[in-house]
Amino acid sequence: MLPALKVIAPLAKMLFNTVDKAIPDKDLAEKLKAQLNTQLLQSGTEELKAAASIVEAEAKSNWFVAGWRPTLMYVLIFILVWNYILGQ
Repeated sequence: MLPALKVIAPLAKMLFNTVDKAIPDKDLAEKLKAQLNTQLLQSGTEELKAAASIVEAEAKSNWFVAGWRPTLMYVLIFILVWNYILGQ
């Protein structure tokens, strides 16, 4: 889904542990961790929005650009059917 979030998750856990160790006030530590978590989630949604806008722009362009994914899928399915079902 989100390769960047898979990389950030262990770092966020280490950062949360550091916040717990460095800040003795529990309420302040929880507030800081909540703010950090919110920022991480917002960065993930921004990444998804950017990817969605790329796919949307691709779909709105001409038939060649918009249709390369389905065409590739059909070609691969044809190759699989030909090799493993009809070719036997």
